[in-house]
Amino acid sequence: MKPIECKRRGKSVFSNRLKGLKKKIFELSTLCGTDAVMVCVSSDGDHFETWPDKGSEVVRIIKRYKDKKESVKNNEDIASLYEKKVKNLQQKLDQKRIENAGLLYPSRDDRLDNFSQDCC
Repeated sequence: MKPIECKRRGKSVFSNRLKGLKKKIFELSTLCGTDAVMVCVSSDGDHFETWPDKGSEVVRIIKRYKDKKESVKNNEDIASLYEKKVKNLQQKLDQKRIENAGLLYPSRDDRLDNFSQDCC
């Protein structure tokens, strides 16, 4: 596939394809009950189209997307902080378990100091 050389034909194809895209995005939005937005700009930048046609709807959907994207980004940051905190606490807990095991099951018992080696 390559760009259309003839500008007149290119504009005609652009217009027809754009209508098809608008129809598809309308169907997607209607059938799936979702918000959808499309922004299409011609290669020369002189012509652009949006769907929905109302600019306020386009702005609302894009704002909703940006807010959600920022929220997800912040949640990832919070999640990584919690992961680090959990890992740190797990290391401290493991250390305390080792210390407690030493208190409960000492490797040396001072009560044995009173026995002489001659008795055995």
